[in-house]
Amino acid sequence: TVHMDAHQPRSLEIVDSSGNLAVNIERSSGHAIELNVYHPQASDTTAMRYLFVYHPEQPLTLIHLVTEGHGVRMRKLCMSAWIDNADVPTDNSDLFDPTCRLYSDGFVITKEHVRAFCQNVGNRSKHYSEEIGGDIFAPMDFLIVSTFPTCMCILTSTAATNNMLTALHLYNKYQIVDGATTLKVGESVSSDVVIASMINTPLGRKVRLHVNMYRSGQKIATIESAFLYRGDYIDIDKTFDHVLDQSFAVRLDTADDVAALVAKEWFVYCEDASAHVSPGSDIEFRLDSKYRFLSENVYSSISTTGRAFIKTSSGQSVHVAHIDFECGVAAKDPVIEYLRRHDAASNPLLFDGDGYSLISLDETQQPQVRVPDSNWEYANLSADGNPLHINPYIAGVVGLPGPVTHGLWTSASTRAIVECYAANDEFERIRMYEAHFVGMVLPRDELRTELFHVGMKGGRMLVKGITSKVGGDPVLECTAEIEQPPTAYVFTGQGSQEVGMGMELYKQSDAARDVWDHADRHMIARYGVSLLNIVRTNLKELTVHFGGRKGKAIRQNYVSLTRRCSSDKGDVVPLFPEIMPSSPSYTYRSPTGLLNSTQFTQVILLTFAMAAVADMRANSLVQEDAAFAGHSLGEYSALMAISNLFTLEGVLEIGFFRGMLMQSAVERDAQGRSQYSMVAVDPSRLCRGVDDGVLVLAISAICERSSGLLEVVNYNVRGSQYVVAGTLHQLAVLRLVLNDISTHGAPADGDWQARISSAVKGVLASPVDSQPARGRATIS
Repeated sequence: TVHMDAHQPRSLEIVDSSGNLAVNIERSSGHAIELNVYHPQASDTTAMRYLFVYHPEQPLTLIHLVTEGHGVRMRKLCMSAWIDNADVPTDNSDLFDPTCRLYSDGFVITKEHVRAFCQNVGNRSKHYSEEIGGDIFAPMDFLIVSTFPTCMCILTSTAATNNMLTALHLYNKYQIVDGATTLKVGESVSSDVVIASMINTPLGRKVRLHVNMYRSGQKIATIESAFLYRGDYIDIDKTFDHVLDQSFAVRLDTADDVAALVAKEWFVYCEDASAHVSPGSDIEFRLDSKYRFLSENVYSSISTTGRAFIKTSSGQSVHVAHIDFECGVAAKDPVIEYLRRHDAASNPLLFDGDGYSLISLDETQQPQVRVPDSNWEYANLSADGNPLHINPYIAGVVGLPGPVTHGLWTSASTRAIVECYAANDEFERIRMYEAHFVGMVLPRDELRTELFHVGMKGGRMLVKGITSKVGGDPVLECTAEIEQPPTAYVFTGQGSQEVGMGMELYKQSDAARDVWDHADRHMIARYGVSLLNIVRTNLKELTVHFGGRKGKAIRQNYVSLTRRCSSDKGDVVPLFPEIMPSSPSYTYRSPTGLLNSTQFTQVILLTFAMAAVADMRANSLVQEDAAFAGHSLGEYSALMAISNLFTLEGVLEIGFFRGMLMQSAVERDAQGRSQYSMVAVDPSRLCRGVDDGVLVLAISAICERSSGLLEVVNYNVRGSQYVVAGTLHQLAVLRLVLNDISTHGAPADGDWQARISSAVKGVLASPVDSQPARGRATIS
């Protein structure tokens, strides 16, 4: 509607489809012109107010914007729009100190809010709509929902800008604290928010927020969110960059590495430090850095502070030093530069060829979503009432084609797809999610998402995704760190060895090869034995010569090995009684190859396990909370894998000594053979219904009729795996008895004792060949 005054237009009014006043342009006294674009809210209506002056004497620029007070008017609009939609008590006062920290609490997660939010963004997971174990969970996106009004108090303050309507949301990142669990309906969360950085760029001022999220006083997550205020900003003195919660992991391999760190003036030992760094130490640094700018590439001041922790053999972190560095004008931070050069945890392992797709490459099979017709519902659910998302006239004033869909809506919609396809709907596995907004999304757009597993980082899957308009350009790029399903690493005991074990990995993996080569050098230097030679060839005889200076040292190593006798006196005797101070050599022999000689079997199995773990860790495959276990000798491998309880040399010495004790525990002939052995028994292979009770009856019956050791020494898997030790003769009898049971089946009358007694009697009626062989239920 145009209103006239003396045949001249005095005002223009535009109403929206609901009949509400949307735009009003009015000429007031003199040459003043006022433009009001009205923005309806939950409780009231506010307006974006522009003041202009008509200058007929300047024909090239007839209408001029009144800049005085313009920023205040824009801020009033933004604050009114956001706070009114927030529905929470929030301070509306201006903030002038960019380092000011704001706090919020009392945001209670409700079932209705979660369900409406998930329905709007298209998250169909049952975890957010149904009670599971008595709980309804809230999606990760609720972290920003709970603190958004507080974020807006900072972003719309003059500490950041005078015109929030020029802002572009660049990215948003959620990081869940290790050990923290997912939000639940009924829980109350709080937060503190601070501007972490404010940097001038050629495109405008980049502002990055850092948010700490708390539940019951415990920190559960951090949020990082960055915005760009378009325009020219020249006040470099107000710019700064605070990098918070930095973490670096450094391993000090040598004494020179230790000396280089300790010599740094910023590395200050704690006065009451219970431990000090040493070669082999793993150091974790937790730091905050604060930078002020003199120019775009030069700092006017640097402050980096924090703490250093050492990992003990039990896996605990002990505070050993303070990090304290400050300086004036500088181009780089020497603390961070040192840690980046030596950081063992910063770089993820990336797969070749950008990884592999987690979703079918067939476009018809890819998840596709349709953006809602209006952004109003998400604005109300998220407390993000930015007029650019919901008011077509205000969006038009700043040059947009219409209300732009919230970037956080696209982020939440895409994250739901990540949760479904990459985390298998196991929502708690997503520990980090970062979304970068690279294109404009409008209501009713059709979006399609692609996901790729591109690498590993700290035992977590590294997943990248791209959400694009169907048939158009990308609008969002995301990265997620996803925990693997709960995994246990179990290490086997003796008996799992085979010729060539670990050699394929030796060829392929630098980390595994380093372990094998290190172990081989140690065993050659200490005992004159090459582990690699034994693994590759399984030679049956090996002579160690004691000539020369190195040979004498090796001989002394053998002579120094002793053991305590099991007799009442407990005398200490040599572990190698055959080696005298004047012996020229010593020969190892084994009829089945030295790979099966216990003292080498154990060392080789330990080296194999450590090489495999080193390769997995080098490839970021082992998650932090993985479980480790081992059977018999494998317990040592598990301890090595889970902590730094042993050095590599230490565990090799343990394995060699342990193996020699076992090897020398029984008498052996000149070929290294003994009259004892072990077999694995699977009773279930005999016939239906057979269990360990039948095995025990068989062993008892054999021992009654034939002298010699025979007994179950390991109960591994109930009903299917037992280890029986004994003399070669007794083990051969057991094999033949079990074969007889397998042939004739279970007794019809169920009298197992009579059935077994008959079988034992029949076997012993003829001479028994003691040569080890595989039976129907036994493996030697």
